Amino acid sequence: MSRRSVSNVNVTDIVQIKIPDRKLSKIKKGSASPITGSIDDVALEIPARILKEYSPEARIFPNIEDQQEVAVLNKILQTPPLATEIEGAWRTVLYKELDRGRDRDRFIEDESKGDYPVYQGKNIHQFCYESTYVDDLEPISLWSVDEDNEELSAKRRVREKNFRARDDAISLKKAIYNEFADDPEFRHLPASSQKRFVNRLLTEEFDRPELSLEDIRLHSSEYRLVLREVARATDERTLIAAVIPPGGVVVHTLYTVRPFEANPTKDDLSELPMHSAYNRVFSDKGLFVALGLINSIPFDFLMRTKVDSHASKYKFEESQAPRLTDGDDWFHYIADRAAKLNCYGVLLSMMPHYNRLMMSSVKLVMTG
Repeated sequence: MSRRSVSNVNVTDIVQIKIPDRKLSKIKKGSASPITGSIDDVALEIPARILKEYSPEARIFPNIEDQQEVAVLNKILQTPPLATEIEGAWRTVLYKELDRGRDRDRFIEDESKGDYPVYQGKNIHQFCYESTYVDDLEPISLWSVDEDNEELSAKRRVREKNFRARDDAISLKKAIYNEFADDPEFRHLPASSQKRFVNRLLTEEFDRPELSLEDIRLHSSEYRLVLREVARATDERTLIAAVIPPGGVVVHTLYTVRPFEANPTKDDLSELPMHSAYNRVFSDKGLFVALGLINSIPFDFLMRTKVDSHASKYKFEESQAPRLTDGDDWFHYIADRAAKLNCYGVLLSMMPHYNRLMMSSVKLVMTG
């Protein structure tokens, strides 16, 4: 069966799959050749349900080599994909904020002239966002300036991109349109144009200026989960993720997980700027439980079966991990330990809850 032809099998089927050629040496001694050997010696039996749930969108085939790995996948796939919307639960939706090449006019290499860091893939490791505790981690080498210098500011470029975005979770204009264009209260407003409808809604019904760049809430204002775009299946660990502190921006060698989504209510429409229209995707602890799960061995195994050298958005978002929330078993256990690994330096000082947690841990170690 082809790696990409798994959409036409029934969930009750058992599919027999030929494993990679490098495993052909396991054909029992005495066979005339790999070609004439028994297929039972070079094949895996995989329930069709696993093939369907493993990659529900892209329909790719898992790169696995023995029957034990089939059993592991069977266990992992009992949880929903990371990007699936579940009421009351966090989800991980990836996007790329800036491009190292196309947005190069917004970056500088002189730290003394910069106001905030620009993170690249080489600047993070698992649970680490700067080089204090990781010897071979590259220090920050790019910086940018605040938005009062509009022509050179990376944050200004991000704000402009998000203002024009088509995704209604990012685009505040589209989110307002989708929420209120069909509202009977505003039926008298022309809805043929998103821009025209939103601006007339705000100016005529809520007595405020038209939607502007200042209404856009930058994702860099929040703690963010980021992960390396380079993800080699042959490295010691494939997926590399960390939480970075607010203030910095990231380039395309890092994916950033969306920290909040536009979800405007009528009460938000009169606000200036309209930052209250954005809802956080993660609680403080939820952010770190997500980090712990994404950096876990089981999730790393799952991603190894999908990637060669790069983690694509669709492969990550359709991958499965427990969506633990407060009250679930292991939620606090994972969140607190992931925070202990990631919260140091400026990030620790910015998160009061985890500042207290780390200080209590230090006292425990010192007193035995």
